[in-house]
Amino acid sequence: MLRLDLIKKNADWDAYDAILISGWENMRYVSGFDVIEHQIGETSGYLFLTGNKSFLLTDSRYEAQAKSEAPGFETLIYKQGPDEILSGLIKDLAIKVFAYEPEYLFCSVFNKIQDRIGADVNFVPVSNLVEDIRMIKDKVEIGLITASLELTERVFQDTMHFIREGITEKEVAWFIEKQIREGGADSLAFPSIVASGPNSAMPHAMPGERKIKAHEPVVIDMGSQLNGYCSDMTRTICLKEPTEEFRNVYARVKFAQDAGIRAVIPGIKSSDVDKAARSIIDESPFKGRFGHGLGHGVGLATHEAPSLGPNRSIKLLPGMVITVEPGIYIPGWGGVRLENMVQVTENGCLVLNRDETFYEF
Repeated sequence: MLRLDLIKKNADWDAYDAILISGWENMRYVSGFDVIEHQIGETSGYLFLTGNKSFLLTDSRYEAQAKSEAPGFETLIYKQGPDEILSGLIKDLAIKVFAYEPEYLFCSVFNKIQDRIGADVNFVPVSNLVEDIRMIKDKVEIGLITASLELTERVFQDTMHFIREGITEKEVAWFIEKQIREGGADSLAFPSIVASGPNSAMPHAMPGERKIKAHEPVVIDMGSQLNGYCSDMTRTICLKEPTEEFRNVYARVKFAQDAGIRAVIPGIKSSDVDKAARSIIDESPFKGRFGHGLGHGVGLATHEAPSLGPNRSIKLLPGMVITVEPGIYIPGWGGVRLENMVQVTENGCLVLNRDETFYEF
């Protein structure tokens, strides 16, 4: 799925002469060059675009892959780092205004390019050129996201049969990872969250050696990456009979999630969707216990635009795929979070999840 022409069409060539794309998800989206960068400071390459030229800059590790996966690009190989080739392209193509992604370009590379070029070139940060286009998924992308979610839901059901009293959070997390990988996924979409009892009051708790007990909340947040596209879902369960406090917290979170999903229609502001769900919690005794945003986009990355939060104001459009995941977190007791994936449609929205493992209180 190549979007090179779409990116070039949306680029503001009156404002700059060339743009450097260095975020690896953006590179994949634009070129088809399928890489994953796991380490801070590690890079697999860059895309250098002008109005009529397209270059993929990488090192020898990826030369064959780049030429195979990105045939619409001229592949240039660097040996000592990208700054020499980048500087050469800027000079050879007489680039006067050079745009770059400030969120992804390393300062060390940026400084080296500036040192080589001097004051002859104006460097302009350009954010969200690719991300804004990535927000709208086509039918193929939605199909890939749905397939990833179906795998995640199958593994969740397997996990429900596996989990039991006395097992540790780490053991459950490892079971999830093993099942997702054996199910055909490229990888986990993110490290699974398995948080029990008081640990579930931490939205991004890391699975530990704590043994899962009966009657307490257990938050399971999991996702797979399949054919490059991610899924993300959260369920909160309780082994044996839930306590009255669990029932009350859970019912309020489910009520808030339902309200948030009902609010998703094309044209609504993302902050208003957040408000629809958050108000349900803030009108209860649990006001102030929902600290994070309501959701986020999902695609090549688990967390991408648009964001749904009280300080976000992005208009939702058909083709966007978002999560709706309210939560209530009570220190010392635990928490409840419920997360579904939702596609914005022409007339409203479609919940992509088919798993309905929810308590009815």
